[in-house]
Amino acid sequence: MARVVLVEPYYGGSHRAWVDAWVRHTRHEITLVTHPDAFWRWRMRGGAVTLAAAFDDVVAAQGRPDAVVVSGLVDVAAFAGHARRSLGSRPLATYFHESQMLYPLAPNQRARGIRPGVVQLDVPSGCVARGHASVAEVTTHAVTYRSG
Repeated sequence: MARVVLVEPYYGGSHRAWVDAWVRHTRHEITLVTHPDAFWRWRMRGGAVTLAAAFDDVVAAQGRPDAVVVSGLVDVAAFAGHARRSLGSRPLATYFHESQMLYPLAPNQRARGIRPGVVQLDVPSGCVARGHASVAEVTTHAVTYRSG
């Protein structure tokens, strides 16, 4: 059984359903680091800072996990940078619950600034910068990087 920390910045709706189902059905010990389901754009752009601080608190209390799984709504490069001391060389995986690149705008909404999908494009480069690109497993829903 592995000890895993799951980082989810938008713990509500379908995101919460997926997280809770994984916790309920896995054989691994899962510790959650989450934010409430509000302000998803802010969570995506700036949540990495506060999530990394919460992750540091979990590591201080429980020790380093065997692996960390981070939602695709997190800027993984920023999270890894802010949590580098607590993260160490632990495997870091990103789960893409949904692609923000193709997520449609609401009828009354207009695009402003950097589209959220562009933040998701930074996820693999953030992992590569950490040296986790030696083994890459790509599936329909996840990109996992492990040091090797």
